Amino acid sequence: MRALEGNPGLDLIGTVVTPAQALAAVRDAQPDVVLVDEEVGGVNTLPLIKDLVLQFPELVVVAVAEEGRMDHIQAAMLAGARGFVTTPPREGELAETLLQLYQLELARQTRLAAPPAPPPDAHRPAPRGKIVAVYSPKGGVGKTMLATNLAVALRQRTGTRVNVLDIHPQFGHVGLAMNIYGNYSLLDVVAHSDGLERELVDEMMPTHLSGVQVLLAPPEIERVDAIPPRALTHILRQLRDMFHWIVVDTWSVLTDLTLNVLDEADRVLLVATPELSALRDVRRFLTLAQSLELPEDRFAIVLNRAGSGALKRKAIEETLKLKLYATIPDDEPLVTHSLNRGIPLVMSKKRSRVSRAILHLAEQLVAELAEGAPVSSGNPIRRLLRWRGG
Repeated sequence: MRALEGNPGLDLIGTVVTPAQALAAVRDAQPDVVLVDEEVGGVNTLPLIKDLVLQFPELVVVAVAEEGRMDHIQAAMLAGARGFVTTPPREGELAETLLQLYQLELARQTRLAAPPAPPPDAHRPAPRGKIVAVYSPKGGVGKTMLATNLAVALRQRTGTRVNVLDIHPQFGHVGLAMNIYGNYSLLDVVAHSDGLERELVDEMMPTHLSGVQVLLAPPEIERVDAIPPRALTHILRQLRDMFHWIVVDTWSVLTDLTLNVLDEADRVLLVATPELSALRDVRRFLTLAQSLELPEDRFAIVLNRAGSGALKRKAIEETLKLKLYATIPDDEPLVTHSLNRGIPLVMSKKRSRVSRAILHLAEQLVAELAEGAPVSSGNPIRRLLRWRGG
């Protein structure tokens, strides 16, 4: 469509011409928005709108009608369409409308998924929180993706206070992955590590749309020694009294900073991918951890991008001499799409295989580390599908 060309926030991923094609395409491509024309070959498309809404409740269905056809627009809205556009659209109008509808729907879904806010003093004093460190000795294995999505999943699952920390002193990406910015970073918290107050922590850690609070990495490339390991340990221990869950996106380099986090964590998720170099590095790290007398039962292997290589689960477990704790299926285009938009997959694509695996991982952690934990019941569009006739 010419009206969508040249807009960096929109990506037309397909055009189909029958209801059956539309349903199959939505199931396979998982678009954010579907445009549905008024009719095709004289056949009204209201039944298709109803089917799309019922089968894909997270989808934004937008009706397309000629200007003045308010009867069809009204019927389409009653059938479940989130909005409508008229043809021919004015310049820029279509893109602006679609972006607004998608942002509104994303905010609505997030609000529905978020647990009810607790009373003001419900978490004072807060119970001792659990620390989950996400670590890999090899870079590029999806550590930040897992950490950010896991934090949001824990928030959705428990309805408690959740914090995600980016302790990378040089190239932290948690802020980018969650599309969140702030005036403070880990360095500012380190400066107050001797006596953190909850009010100060809340001021320094911006709250994501999901309800997760985020401690951002330093905005500039810092010296490794700018963050004293003991100060970070002290911070983590204080945060246990303020948050139920602390998810730490660690640095791959094995400095004292990283080792102190691993030593303090209740569970260390060791992230690997199904390739020999990543598995070898994890095996070598486990050997080192044993020599450092870190408890072996603290570590859990998470295989990311499962199915992307020739190595099968049995071979991987034999290589690592450990059973896999969790597997996250491979879906590189969807994950890259999510990271580029800064919207965690467990929010925007809850039905995807990757999201379901991470939600299951969150449930495993809750069951093992926090028995009895309570259970809870704008951004650019990059994936757009249009259904039209002819």
